[in-house]
Amino acid sequence: MQISFGLKDKNFSCSVASRLNHAYLNSGNYNGGLINPHVDLIALKRDKSLIPIEEAYYFHNGHVATTTKVTEQILNDFVSFGLSFIDGQYKQLQNNELINVGLEIISKLKYDSAKLKTEIEAELQKGGHLISCIKHPLYIDLKEALQAIPNQTREDRKEIPRLAFDLIELYYADNKNGT
Repeated sequence: MQISFGLKDKNFSCSVASRLNHAYLNSGNYNGGLINPHVDLIALKRDKSLIPIEEAYYFHNGHVATTTKVTEQILNDFVSFGLSFIDGQYKQLQNNELINVGLEIISKLKYDSAKLKTEIEAELQKGGHLISCIKHPLYIDLKEALQAIPNQTREDRKEIPRLAFDLIELYYADNKNGT
């Protein structure tokens, strides 16, 4: 859970993350992927991914009593909505065939992780930071292996490019000292 407090703007923002890649643990970057999701708590509470800006924060008036009340509301919302999000993510990590096959594939990779990171980052920069522009053979092979898994839904297939990228990032984050 990440909470940001603004005295000047008189608001709190709160988000919930479930990070498999430890490189994202202290990151405020939002991610809708399967293995590193990070979502706004109010979005979870309202079951909407897009919320008007005027409704996207927990507001306070700057006084201790209201700030305390809003903090309690955030904690209650986390218990009601954040924990179920984390529980759902835990179950998905255990049961999602795409994730499990992808993790198995990267566990068997024998590629210099520093070199891979440099190559992937160069392709991203060249392609305007679009995952769809990555042409690295390991990325393509991983993506194709995931696409070959039978009985996928349309939603599953949409997740594959991002999942393949996230898995490669996980590989080079977990293998900083080479292969």
